[in-house]
Amino acid sequence: MPLHERFVRRMTPLTSAAAALIALQAVVRGWVVSDSYYFQDDFAHLDLARSAGLTTEFLVRDYGGHVEVGQYFLMWLLSHAIDGSFAPAAFSVIVLQAATSLGLFQLLRTLFGDSRLILVPWTAYLFTPLALGFSSWWSAALQTLPMQLATVVVLLAVTRAHRQRSRRWALLSVLVFAAGLLMWQKAALILPLALAVHLLVTTHDLPWKERLVGLRRQWGMWSAHAGVLGAYIFFYLATVDEGTALTQAEPIRWGSLLTQTLFRMFVPGLFGGPWHARGAESTIYPYTETYAALIFLFVFACLVVLSFVVSGARAYAGWLLLVGYLTADLSLLALGRSDWIGLLLRDPRYVADALPVVTIAVLASCRGLLETGRSERAAAVWLRQRMTMAVVLRVVALLFVSSLITTVRMAPAVQHEYAANFTRGVADQMEAEPERSVLNSAPPYEISARADLEGMMNAVGAEVVFDRPAVEMFIFDGLAQLRLVDLFPGSDERTGPVKGCGWAVDQQEADLWSVESDDATPRVLRMGYYAGSEATLHVSVAGRSSSLDVPAGVGRAFFVVGPESGRVSARVEDGDGVCVTDLAVGAAWVAVQPDTTAQ
Repeated sequence: MPLHERFVRRMTPLTSAAAALIALQAVVRGWVVSDSYYFQDDFAHLDLARSAGLTTEFLVRDYGGHVEVGQYFLMWLLSHAIDGSFAPAAFSVIVLQAATSLGLFQLLRTLFGDSRLILVPWTAYLFTPLALGFSSWWSAALQTLPMQLATVVVLLAVTRAHRQRSRRWALLSVLVFAAGLLMWQKAALILPLALAVHLLVTTHDLPWKERLVGLRRQWGMWSAHAGVLGAYIFFYLATVDEGTALTQAEPIRWGSLLTQTLFRMFVPGLFGGPWHARGAESTIYPYTETYAALIFLFVFACLVVLSFVVSGARAYAGWLLLVGYLTADLSLLALGRSDWIGLLLRDPRYVADALPVVTIAVLASCRGLLETGRSERAAAVWLRQRMTMAVVLRVVALLFVSSLITTVRMAPAVQHEYAANFTRGVADQMEAEPERSVLNSAPPYEISARADLEGMMNAVGAEVVFDRPAVEMFIFDGLAQLRLVDLFPGSDERTGPVKGCGWAVDQQEADLWSVESDDATPRVLRMGYYAGSEATLHVSVAGRSSSLDVPAGVGRAFFVVGPESGRVSARVEDGDGVCVTDLAVGAAWVAVQPDTTAQ
């Protein structure tokens, strides 16, 4: 049979609807992500990818308690295609999301059969606005999406290994688990989740003793998983600095986690709420008002009650799975980010890996609607008869529209417009006048806390040079506008010993001054001079040397220096002697411009 005929034969109403929904998700997510830009850690990782290349220095390192070898490899791979455009990053996010969505659909079919009802929680996963923050931030997306993908593939492989007694599926589950750990250390949660899904979902119809016996039958697979996890823990602890993995210093604030993270963010987000963007900023989710949050909580409570009505005591398995996983997620947030916990309570990144678990838990708790048999409940029969494909698609459409409203309103808040405008503004001005001297300074903290301007430009492929010595030096302000540089008021300053000249400098090296160490960055040496004709000054500060052509007349020369203490010396390389009238060293500051409006 030709390939296209086999494909058409396999297309059922369920798979056709799923294909349409994945395509629709790619359109919506692509619209949001394509207008985003690099942000925070993206610049630091891409800078190191370009400067260090594919080395252990880049791949194997502690980054704030994170070990993300796989993520760094993908960044290095795509860094060659990045020239200031976010398109390569956006493409990788869309592809990873589509693969994860397809994998989750296959997992749900494997666990629960080809029921049309699996479309409902799966749609909530596809379009929830909880995914916008991490999808629009490349580094966050390369944490969350590979972990979600590894989670669904491991669960799928473990389930098929159990049902088919297949060593190939068992081996695949171990290999994907190892790959997930290399992407993000939080993938360690996959193993306990796989055990829980096996015991609570896959073998739900067996007595507990037989479930445990089934685990022993596959001891080789589970032992391999445990061995991979043990080896990874050793590798992780050997890589991270002592004390950086956990920062928790005070008791876990369960009240705040429950009210802010679950009540005001997670539960409303599952249903597409809160239908506005108030309080949203970067990865922070909108603030859901109390009355609206109560409505979403009531809908969720109705779902829980319904699950027990249609499934009876079997419903507990799904909710136990979800509660257990969310408890682990929230505990890791409280333990690993206690220093930022007040800001991160409404940051979906820290519970986004639970989104596939939600779909499994909901369907497992509502299993009475999915299965027929002598023990099925009357309520389940009555409701199943009325949940036709047309009704299911209406519910799917309702969830889609609900999520789309919030998505459209949230999009500007998650697309990092400030970072895009600032980065492009700096790159355009540096490339327009490459000879102009501009200080390599720190960008606004809201854009990049770990990469300076030189690193940011290297990250986006802009070949520019900072910190040239000059008679006029500039610095970028927070709006990417160039400002003349001077020194911070009160900086250390000296005048020369010779009246009317200061220090007379000729072709012989002249010792001028000694500067103290200072960690202020960027640090600048300002040199006042008088030259009878054009000359080339060679200046050395604490062993760092540079040369500058100075025009005839009275002026100032600026040199970027390091934090070290040491001697300041100078000589004339070309031209007549120069008088160095004064010297000052200190942190760079925006020069005070004269008020030209004063009368």
